[in-house]
Amino acid sequence: MTEFQSFLARAIPAIPADLKVLLRILQDEDLDDGPRLEAAGAILYTLSAGDLVPDSIGVLGYVDDALVCRIALARAGEAAPRYRERYPKLYETLATDLASAREFLGDDIFDFVGRAAVARTDNDYKGKKARDFLTDPEASGWLADEASAEIAKLVFRKPDIERELKKVDTLVPRLKQKLDAARARG
Repeated sequence: MTEFQSFLARAIPAIPADLKVLLRILQDEDLDDGPRLEAAGAILYTLSAGDLVPDSIGVLGYVDDALVCRIALARAGEAAPRYRERYPKLYETLATDLASAREFLGDDIFDFVGRAAVARTDNDYKGKKARDFLTDPEASGWLADEASAEIAKLVFRKPDIERELKKVDTLVPRLKQKLDAARARG
């Protein structure tokens, strides 16, 4: 198993826990708006059906969600070291894990996936935008409820993850195609 596959074997089943941490970051009024907005974008990305790799294909459909969440968490940890202290197990291998993802995917695709959470901040999700969750406690509570409902559905079996991650290289052409299409749109 490659380093990237090992990372994903841990990160995919941790998406529910990652979403909970991202919700805490979003609701942290002592944190600058940038990391909070990116946390909201990562949550919205994970909740939205229209992401780079459709979740409907199974375990591999969550690779992009896991990456988007982990990239947002890494950036929040840089902005607020207290998160690295509060969640040491999450952060102890995060830099190495993301480096393995960058190496596997290449800089262009990794950066493209990394921009997905930020891009999601401008889109509507059920009539709300990411910025709404920073300023409106009712909207933030609504997003927490939406995330909790999604978390309850995210159950990954280890044998399924191990079997599907053997095919992770099939995602690179799909992501490259999406990147090329985005570049063509300008």
